[in-house]
Amino acid sequence: MTQIICNRLGLCRASDAALNRANHLKCSKSIIAVVALATHLASGIAQAGFIDFATDTLTWNAAEDEIVSTAAWANGATAFTYDVDQGVDDHAGLWKYTYTLSVPRKSPSHIKVEVSTSFELGNIVEPNPVPSCDVDGGWCLQIHPGDGTDSQPNPFQPEDLYGIKFDSPDNTVVDIRSFVSDREPMWGDFFAKDGVDGPNGSKNWVAAYNAGFGNPDTDPPIDLNNFVLVNNHVLVPDTHGGRNPPEQIPEPSFLALFGTGLLVLGFRRRRRTSWPNRGSGRATAISHTRRNE
Repeated sequence: MTQIICNRLGLCRASDAALNRANHLKCSKSIIAVVALATHLASGIAQAGFIDFATDTLTWNAAEDEIVSTAAWANGATAFTYDVDQGVDDHAGLWKYTYTLSVPRKSPSHIKVEVSTSFELGNIVEPNPVPSCDVDGGWCLQIHPGDGTDSQPNPFQPEDLYGIKFDSPDNTVVDIRSFVSDREPMWGDFFAKDGVDGPNGSKNWVAAYNAGFGNPDTDPPIDLNNFVLVNNHVLVPDTHGGRNPPEQIPEPSFLALFGTGLLVLGFRRRRRTSWPNRGSGRATAISHTRRNE
């Protein structure tokens, strides 16, 4: 295949067999390099697809005006970060959500992120399929009850929360979760918990949630065109949105890049043959021999 391409571009037309093989090898290497570069760039184009929209980190402090935490997590090292990116081009209409919980110790049992009540697992485009609730580290979409007391299953959670529950891996103090959805962002809440902490006789449940999560809970409105950060809520998937997942087809970009590379190779070859005396001594000698024939 590379031989055909080289011939088409005029890169392997020397009459000398050895020189022709050398030219063909050089041409083939150039084509392979172009293909590798085009593949890399096309892959980058396919993965790019998103631009920064908003990111913020809520941390625990004594005033508890960003995060409310208990026991081991009532510490300045406790933080919750959200990072939301907006899809562009082939990803238009999609949103990428990334959440990171960092705690000083006592790895979380799970993290819950609120979503709109109309949200379904089908609104998650990536990963696909969504990790099952039945496996370690799986995801569950359900109503998580809470009444603000230290009772199970969600101690200190201010009220019921409908959201995605991420089971956390064992022995981790930094848990990062990411997904792509067709739902645009709204202001909402998160809740995380572990077991109990403290000496015998005075153990307390370990939990954390954003300070804006109240009972009754009211979330501030959001204007995506005039976006303003709110320091006690997090961005979560809203009711609005709904589009078909984009087809991941990088071929047009690949072909365009590949074709550009071949044109450059062909131009360089033709430019060289226009000035034969600028070549090597061997090329000049061959030229004289042909004229004598």
